[in-house]
Amino acid sequence: KQLDDRFILLPCREIENLLRPETIRAVINHYEKESVAVNEFTQEEYREEYLGRFIEEKVLPSSYQSKRSKEGNSGAYKESSGTVKDKEAFYRHAVKSITTIDDMSADAQELCQRIYRFIEDHNPK
Repeated sequence: KQLDDRFILLPCREIENLLRPETIRAVINHYEKESVAVNEFTQEEYREEYLGRFIEEKVLPSSYQSKRSKEGNSGAYKESSGTVKDKEAFYRHAVKSITTIDDMSADAQELCQRIYRFIEDHNPK
C-alpha cells in the first residue's frame, strides 16, 4: 500500500521469466559452448514456472548431457528450489544477446518504460 502506483507486480513468476525464448537459447548455447538443438518452447509455457527447472526438464532434450553438469555442477541450470542457478552470471549472458528493444519481450519493454518514466518524473529537469 505504501508504494501505491510505484509498486509493479510482474506478470510472471520471476524477473527472468520476462526473457524471450531466443535469449534463453543464447544463454544455453553460451554455457554449453555449442549450438544445442533444444526443444521448442514459448514464453507462455514458462511464465509461471521456475526457469531453471523449466530449462532442465522441458528445454534441453532428455538425452542431452549438459556440459555444466559434467563440470561438477549439481543441476546444470537450476538451484534446488528450481530457480535459475547463479542468476547474476545467467543475466550477464542474457544481456549480451539483447541488443535492441525488439530483443525484449513486450512485458519487459513495458516494465522498462514504466521505470524510465518514474526516473524521468522524479528527477529535476
